[in-house]
Amino acid sequence: MTLEERLLSRIMKRENGCWEWTGACNSGGYGQLCVLGHMRRVHRVAYELWNGPIPKGLYVLHRCNNIRCCNPAHLYAKSRHMIRRIRLSDIEPIEPIAKPPPDWRRF
Repeated sequence: MTLEERLLSRIMKRENGCWEWTGACNSGGYGQLCVLGHMRRVHRVAYELWNGPIPKGLYVLHRCNNIRCCNPAHLYAKSRHMIRRIRLSDIEPIEPIAKPPPDWRRF
């Protein structure tokens, strides 16, 4: 089974567009998956799978604020500095850095 198949087999698609992880979660509530012998957060795996490598120094965030969501359209990468500015200003980010792949709706 490929990594993509493993990931998709544990996703529940919600009416709000979230792809909620139904597998194991860590103590913080984030979905987790073993990849090549290492536990990884599912949203980071999904980002890399459908959007490419996470740029060095950036964090993957959820536009939907659902930490179990791994819909590529809901994930974007920001620096720690930008995350702090967003939180301090109490505004929502307006544009995702990552755009979903053209065929993301087929999943």
